[in-house]
Amino acid sequence: NFHLRMKVTPGGLVQMWHRLADLLFAWYEQIHHESLESATLHADETGWRVSGKTHWLWCFANTENVFYMIDRSRGSPALAKFFTRAFEGTLITDFWSPYEAVICADKQKCWPHLLRDVAAVDDASPNDEEWKSFSRRLVGAYRDAKKLHPQRTQMTADAYDMSVARLEARIGSLAS
Repeated sequence: NFHLRMKVTPGGLVQMWHRLADLLFAWYEQIHHESLESATLHADETGWRVSGKTHWLWCFANTENVFYMIDRSRGSPALAKFFTRAFEGTLITDFWSPYEAVICADKQKCWPHLLRDVAAVDDASPNDEEWKSFSRRLVGAYRDAKKLHPQRTQMTADAYDMSVARLEARIGSLAS
C-alpha cells in the first residue's frame, strides 16, 4: 500500500477482478475453440463448492490446452455447453455414463480408471480363475503398451506399426 501510494479496498479488488475477466474472456473462448479442434481431448470432472453448494469443475485437456468450466451439472447438460458441435477427435474419459452422449469421431477410456476397476474386481473375486486369466492378459497388454512407447524412437516405422497392430489385436481379442 505505502509504495503504491493508493488505497486498495475489497470493492476495488473485486472491480479489478471483473475487468481482468472481461479482458481474458476472448482468450478463454479461444482455448475452448482450440480444444474442440484438437485431435485428442481428455475430459474429467470433480466436485467444486460455489457459495456452499456443490457444482462441478470440468477439465478438458490435451498437450496444448487446458479448458476449465464450472457448472451445476455433472451430466449431459454441462457436456452440451462444452461440446457445441461434434468433436472430430478422440475423446478420452473415465467410465462416467454422460460421456457416452458426446458425439465424436472416436472414444477411448482411461487406462488408470480401467486398471483400478480391474483391481477392485480382482479383490472381490479372488477365486474366479476365468477372471484372473482375463485380468492378467489385460494388465499384461497394458504393460507391454507402456514399454513400447519409449522404444518407438529406436524402431523403424514399420516395426513400430506392426507392434502396435499386435497389441491392438491382443486387446481386441480380450473384448470379444
